[in-house]
Amino acid sequence: MSRFPRVPRHIFEPFVDPIVDALTPAFDRVVICGSLRRGLATVSDIDVVVSGPHVSDVDITSIISSITPVVSSSTFGANARMEVVLDGGWHRVPVDVWIAEPDALGAAVLYATGSGTWNVIMRRWARANGMDVLFTGVWRDGRRVAAQTEADCFSALGWPWQEPEDRCHRSRVAGMFVDRMDGASVE
Repeated sequence: MSRFPRVPRHIFEPFVDPIVDALTPAFDRVVICGSLRRGLATVSDIDVVVSGPHVSDVDITSIISSITPVVSSSTFGANARMEVVLDGGWHRVPVDVWIAEPDALGAAVLYATGSGTWNVIMRRWARANGMDVLFTGVWRDGRRVAAQTEADCFSALGWPWQEPEDRCHRSRVAGMFVDRMDGASVE
C-alpha cells in the first residue's frame, strides 16, 4: 500500500461521484468511507466499500479506468482490498476499494471509515472484553456476533453510536474506553 500526502478534500471530491456512478451498476452497495466520510478537511485517498453477490466477477480496475486513466493498481489480502491510483492531472488520486461480504457490509464500512487510531482503540477494547473487531465483523469465541450494520457492531461492543465525524482518537467516547483499559497505549 502506497502512502500519499494529505491534500485539501476539494482536490479529490470531483472524483467521488464518478467513482460511485461507475461502480454502482456492478455492486449492490457502494459506500464512500475514510477521511471523506469523517468530513476531514484533508484526505490522502478515496476509500470505497463495495458489496454484492458476484464481486469476484467484477474487474474493478477496468470500471474505474473508464473515469480517468489508471496509473497503477494492486490487490491486498486475498482480493479483499485493492488500491487503484488515478491520474488526476497534476496529482495522483489513490482509491482504496474494500470488497465486503454482503452480510458484513456494516463491519466493513465501520473499519474502512476509521480513523486508524479509532480502529486500534476498538480492537484493543474488544480484545480486553473477549472479542475481536475485524473487517468481517465483531467476533466472540470464534462466532460472528455483529456485522450487518455499523450500529450492530457498536451495540455488540457495548459502545454508543458515534457519527463518522466523531470517530477519532480524541473523541469523548474513545477517550472513555481508553481510560477503562488500565492505561494501555493506543499508539
